[in-house]
Amino acid sequence: MTSFRVQLPEKFDFSRQEEWPKWSRRFERFRQASGLVKEEEEESQINTLVYAMGDQADDILNSFQLSATQLKQYHTVKTKFDEHFVVRRNVIFEQAKFNQRRQEEGETVDTFITALHTLAEHCNFGTLTEEIIRDRIVVGLLDAKLLEKLQLDPDLTLPKAINHARQSEAVKKQQTLMRNDFKESTGAKNEVDAVKAEETPKFRKDDSSRSPSETLKKPATRPPSNRCDRCGKSPGHARQNCPASATTCHKCSKKGGASVCRSAHTVSEIKEDYAFLGEIRTKRNEGIWSVDLTLNALLSALKLIPELTSLSSPRAFTKS
Repeated sequence: MTSFRVQLPEKFDFSRQEEWPKWSRRFERFRQASGLVKEEEEESQINTLVYAMGDQADDILNSFQLSATQLKQYHTVKTKFDEHFVVRRNVIFEQAKFNQRRQEEGETVDTFITALHTLAEHCNFGTLTEEIIRDRIVVGLLDAKLLEKLQLDPDLTLPKAINHARQSEAVKKQQTLMRNDFKESTGAKNEVDAVKAEETPKFRKDDSSRSPSETLKKPATRPPSNRCDRCGKSPGHARQNCPASATTCHKCSKKGGASVCRSAHTVSEIKEDYAFLGEIRTKRNEGIWSVDLTLNALLSALKLIPELTSLSSPRAFTKS
């Protein structure tokens, strides 16, 4: 047979007399578990009670003015202590505390239900105790979906309400564990990558009066070049000495800049049409010039109509 030693409950706090019922119940459990009821006489049980309570218990016991016979009766002494510490409770106040009790954040269902039973002890609910505790559970739980489910059950009893609340709490814990196991197995992480801001372009001292948007829109200036802006040859020279001064640009139809056309840098519209190559002429004042063309290669490069590709012999065009 296994034997074990049961320790005495902690000393009673005489400054908190409202805790006497709770301390008294704990001492009664010690009395049963330790075998004090069976092995010791009632006088020894009284001595153990007074010793466990603390120093002030002797003075309180003497104030009862019990006879020598009564001091040997455990039930009589225990009843006198109950009458001394248990003050008549305000039932309205106790019921108000009960009706204000709700499940707190992080509080388990069992803890919440136990607290309701403890509060109901001093509310004098009588035969309606279970029904009132059931109703308090229905309106006091934090789980809104569970509350809706309980309210829709016309045959709901206190045991059924407690069972549903415990099952719902257990399922939520299991789902949390399953999600954590899944994240660990897949290596998923709830991390947010760092956001790197792009560096703001530096502004020159002369651009301090401009806004950043205006500075960014400002086109880059080209470095100075020692080239003619009409013919494009280097080094630069006077306009009257430029060989392109007498030519006409085929892009902008302006005279004096056929080799280097500034309008070529701006493309506003591109028109595509088809033309037929018949002959090439020049203006009379530009002199006569000629060039040898290979017809097959020219037609292939220009992708002209297939009928012209049958002309296979080379010909020379003379422009006059």
